[in-house]
Amino acid sequence: MRKPGPGHPRPDSVGDVADLDSRSPRYRLFGTFRFTLALAVVFSHSWALRSDRADEFVNRVGVGNVAVLGFFALSGFIISEAVSGFYVGRPGAFIGNRSLRILPPYFAALALAVLTLRITVSATPLFNQNGVNIVAEYFDVGNLIANVFAVLPVNPLSPEYTFVEFLFAVVVEMIFYLVVFGVIASHKFSKARISLPGILRVDALDAIAWLGLAALLVHSCVEYLALQVPFAFHISFTPYFIVGVTLFLAATGRRNALVKTVGSLALLLILLHFTSYTQGHIPRDGRWLNGLTETVVLVPTVLMVMVITGIAVLAQLEVPRLQALDKRLGLYSYSLYLNHAILLTLFLSFAGRSGQSGLQAAFIASSLVVAIPMAEIVEGPLRSVRDRVRRKSL
Repeated sequence: MRKPGPGHPRPDSVGDVADLDSRSPRYRLFGTFRFTLALAVVFSHSWALRSDRADEFVNRVGVGNVAVLGFFALSGFIISEAVSGFYVGRPGAFIGNRSLRILPPYFAALALAVLTLRITVSATPLFNQNGVNIVAEYFDVGNLIANVFAVLPVNPLSPEYTFVEFLFAVVVEMIFYLVVFGVIASHKFSKARISLPGILRVDALDAIAWLGLAALLVHSCVEYLALQVPFAFHISFTPYFIVGVTLFLAATGRRNALVKTVGSLALLLILLHFTSYTQGHIPRDGRWLNGLTETVVLVPTVLMVMVITGIAVLAQLEVPRLQALDKRLGLYSYSLYLNHAILLTLFLSFAGRSGQSGLQAAFIASSLVVAIPMAEIVEGPLRSVRDRVRRKSL
């Protein structure tokens, strides 16, 4: 294990994790990165408006998949940093702040979608990107209530139609938050140092790495032994979060053999998962092996590695003059992801699949026009509330 140098004390407690984090850049330029990933999702979904095959390669590359899974890796980093700096021994504050981040924008996007589609459905037949006809029955009270709970990992109701589409990524995030909440809560009721005198001595950062290793083993058993367990699909995305966690540990000085092993294993599992996911989440058999040589698999895989590398690079940068713009763009990213689907449905219903690139550009521009004020109206006022919960302004 690397010995701490002068001025770099060994982080032997959760409190020391916060001290260690204070030596890292005060602000990481992740806002623009998040916005770029959200814009890539919108760009990817814009191909539903094309009827021609001229740019089919771009469509098949699936930059939206790269972006969404990149979000998971970035989330692993950001949440690890937040937990070490703001939420030590404060599980309630953590889950409360995450709820303020996720739920109000979702409810606002749901209200906008329901209102817009309900007004429009009487004027023209409505179809989403999967060709589903949106009918009046979907606006019944039962389906609306089911949509309210659709953002939660466990929904006792099953929506007949989900108005805020592409919601699975938000649900995966919520599961990750609940796991982290459990970890913080367990630390609150246990000592920061786990030890058995003369037998075992594990500091808090190593404990995080060991938990990551355990999570990867659970993922591997579910994914490769085809175990039938709850949330099996959601568990398949575990390596992306763990890569983000290990990137945070490395950025804050922890680069011991354990962290390197967990990070390398997570990256390997990402490559195995992503090359299957980008081919339709197929089993790792001969068909998957043959597909590895196809350009439409190689290109997004390289992009996925570039996204993870980008997180590692941005973790080390500090450019104060760009912070205001970066924060603003970061504010718009979640709103853009949530609200662009309603625009896509309207464009498909009124304009169809015309095959014109101009229609794609209009859709992307319209998504921004809707997402930016939605973020300002819904998320802007919540920033001061979240700062109070966090006990620090970002």
